[in-house]
Amino acid sequence: MVFLEVCYQSDVLGMQMQMNVLLPETAPHQPPKECPVLYLLHGMSYDHTSWMRWTSIERYAGKYGYAVIMPDTHLAWYTDMKYGLKYWTHLTEELPKIVHRFFPHITEKREKTFVAGLSMGAYGALKCGILLGDRFACVGGLSSPPDMLDHMRNPNFPPEEIALYHDIYGTEEEYIGSINDLYAQAAIHGKDAVRPRFYMSCGTSDVYLPLSRSMKDALFATGYDLTYREMPGDHNWEFWDAEIQSFLAFTKESAKGDN
Repeated sequence: MVFLEVCYQSDVLGMQMQMNVLLPETAPHQPPKECPVLYLLHGMSYDHTSWMRWTSIERYAGKYGYAVIMPDTHLAWYTDMKYGLKYWTHLTEELPKIVHRFFPHITEKREKTFVAGLSMGAYGALKCGILLGDRFACVGGLSSPPDMLDHMRNPNFPPEEIALYHDIYGTEEEYIGSINDLYAQAAIHGKDAVRPRFYMSCGTSDVYLPLSRSMKDALFATGYDLTYREMPGDHNWEFWDAEIQSFLAFTKESAKGDN
C-alpha cells in the first residue's frame, strides 16, 4: 500500500485541512485500476492520524485492495455547526470532489464506496448512511453514540463539553427533528428506495452500549438492512482494531450478495 499525508485547502472551511490516504500499489508501468474506497472517520479524542497509529488498517485494507481516506474533522461531530463551520458540507460535498481530483482512479461507484467510524466517527458514518444512502454501499458504526440529546443533558459531562454540543447543534429544540437527529432521519429515510447495508458493533463494557442498542432498534424498526454485534470489549482501540477487520469482511460479503 502507498501511504500519503495530504494537506489541502478547504474553501468551505476557509482553512488548510489534512487527511491520511492509503492507496493500493500497482505493478510497474501499469496504469492504476479503479479501486474501492473506504472513508474512515475518527473519534472525538483523535484525528486523521489515529487509525494509522492505533490499528493495522494499512494491512487490513491492503488485503481487499481498498483505498482508505482518513480525514481530520476536528470536534464538530460531522455537522454544519450552529455556531461554527460547515464540517458536514465539507465532508460530504467538498472532500469527495477533492479526493477524486487528486486520485482519479478511486471509484465513484456507489457499490464500491463505504464509510465507517468509531465513537464520534460512528455518529458521522451512520449519518452519512442514513442521509446519503445513494452514495454508500456499506456503513460501519463502531461504539456508536447516535443520540446527542443524551450528550447535551448528561450531568457527568463538564460544562465546557455541554457548551460545545450547543455550539454544534443549537438548543435541544433545534436539534430534535433536525438533519442531525439520527432517529428522526432514520424514520424519514427508511422509506428511501436505495439504502446501504449497515454494520454496528459495541463492546459489552462500553459506556455507549445502551445508545448503540437504541439505534439498532430504531434501524430495525424502520426496515434497514442491519448486522448488529455485541461482544466483550470496551471503548478502546483493542476493540476497534478487531472490529474494523470485521467491517471490511462485511463489505466483501455484502458485495457477493449483490452479485
